[in-house]
Amino acid sequence: MNLELKDYQITINGFVSNCHCKCKHCLLCSGGEKIKQVPFEKLKQLALKFEGFKESYGIDASLCVYNSSEYVELAEAMEIDEKISFYSGYQNLNGTKIRKGTELKEWVSYLKACGVRNANLSWFGESEFHDEFANRKGYFEYLINLANEMKSIGIAWNNTVFLLKSSIGQLEQLTNRLKVFGENIHYALLDYRGNGKNMLDEFLTEKDKAILPEFIFKTNLFNRNRPENEWIEMIQKNEQPNLSKRMLFLVATPDNIDRYIHMTVENILDMFHDIDYKLQSSIPSIKFLSEAYGNKDNTILTDFRSILWKWIDMHFNYNSQLDKSLLFSDLHTSVMWR
Repeated sequence: MNLELKDYQITINGFVSNCHCKCKHCLLCSGGEKIKQVPFEKLKQLALKFEGFKESYGIDASLCVYNSSEYVELAEAMEIDEKISFYSGYQNLNGTKIRKGTELKEWVSYLKACGVRNANLSWFGESEFHDEFANRKGYFEYLINLANEMKSIGIAWNNTVFLLKSSIGQLEQLTNRLKVFGENIHYALLDYRGNGKNMLDEFLTEKDKAILPEFIFKTNLFNRNRPENEWIEMIQKNEQPNLSKRMLFLVATPDNIDRYIHMTVENILDMFHDIDYKLQSSIPSIKFLSEAYGNKDNTILTDFRSILWKWIDMHFNYNSQLDKSLLFSDLHTSVMWR
């Protein structure tokens, strides 16, 4: 395989803080102890190597602290992001501690003082369903209260609503509830990624589209997400989306962080290019993947990226001599194609 990709973005990632939820689809397999914590000071040292990186290399950079925004160095991390990031001022506030009343007000004021200007909240359904999916009782109510506090203090945020087979009937009610905060609602399907790989029964299918609320079809959701048989047909006709960008995930662990700190940014880029070269060399072609592993009877809806991840996983499982450390994961240093 020979994809012509341009380095587009690098994220400097490391597990510093625990998550207060355990969402079923978690990209980071939170609670599964699949990644070890690193000291924030070392992660900071690594991230600051990329100050001026955008200007020198034309590649966006950002610091991404796993697994939640619950750590005492948050203000410091926001300052680092101001120095290196293409999207500074942002925090994903899912998985933060449940707070109420005065404690919540003071914490949201603290977030603003830290430099948080934009945030994200994720929703899986109405109260009981959401709490069960996030494995945290009372979390839906907490997010509603958090949204109200952010609105009152002037922190912008986006609401990401995940479409799940079990909560289709709750979409209209949930959307109406969130519209009170404005029209900042983004609808998403599950990725074939992290723990999402283990819950394919919650992925929407082509048949499920018939019972979705009409307003979902006014989004571009189904321009990007198709059943597997359609992806196979598009690939056969060479009409699939063009992959042109390479996203670089530099994931620090206790085993590699000191080595990464002492590497030059040029050496780090070379490392990523070597990973990508070896990954592409392990795969004959996208057409081969579709022919060898594609299932024309599968009507689960995914984007192009997810169907490739699924087929590539199958290819590496079938060919046990291949190096699975090359596969994309949010949990280890790897590349994502876009």
